[in-house]
Amino acid sequence: MRKKQKQRSLQTKQEQKNYRQRELVLLKKSELEKHNIPFSVSTLYCWHSTGKYKGIFVKVAGRLFIDVDQFWQIAAKEG
Repeated sequence: MRKKQKQRSLQTKQEQKNYRQRELVLLKKSELEKHNIPFSVSTLYCWHSTGKYKGIFVKVAGRLFIDVDQFWQIAAKEG
């Protein structure tokens, strides 16, 4: 049990380091249009609340952001 907790904490630390280097965009219509993301804000909020595509969302200070690099990687795989 403790090994799993240590592994999780190491993973979250690595993820935090990775997110510092990535481009995060606030979920606003104007911001999504600037980055050519073809989905509405409500669709992305729905995906976040249902746990779909967990890797593309980051919540900071109560605001939801999307990782643009991860989004386009997933889009390339899916479609």
